[in-house]
Amino acid sequence: MDIEIKHPRFEGRGLKLQTAGFFTGPRLWIDGAFIKGKRGNYEVRDNTGAPVAIRLAPSFLDPIPRLDIAGDRVELARPLAWYEYVWMGLPIALVFTGGGLGAAIGFGAVYSSARVFRSELSTPVKYLLTGLISMGATLVFFVLAVLIQILIKGARSH
Repeated sequence: MDIEIKHPRFEGRGLKLQTAGFFTGPRLWIDGAFIKGKRGNYEVRDNTGAPVAIRLAPSFLDPIPRLDIAGDRVELARPLAWYEYVWMGLPIALVFTGGGLGAAIGFGAVYSSARVFRSELSTPVKYLLTGLISMGATLVFFVLAVLIQILIKGARSH
């Protein structure tokens, strides 16, 4: 998902944030080019040519990071509400029943749900999809757990 960043120091330059993917972190772009940074810190020249510090800081479970331009916080999207965190965090319960397998599936489901909550879908569709993601994660967990148990029992009998 690409988010246009509106800031007077970069007007007309196409400053945008590309949110993190499953295997990539968030990326900044300006003038159609990817900006290289180090650990969420970037130095970009503004419209006057002056260097400006931009910092991206991760937000807990949210694919949209916090953004500071020259020390000023820039609001990219409304913060997720506590009940949205609770709803999308339900699959984390798999951690308590399934150890590492439950954690991997649970956190994958939470991340997927966070991306759905940040999409342009209507609110009822967001809740429906994230509910299906949670149920799907639970089903995948139990199927994999049974398969692993079958494989372990089969390996022991040989």
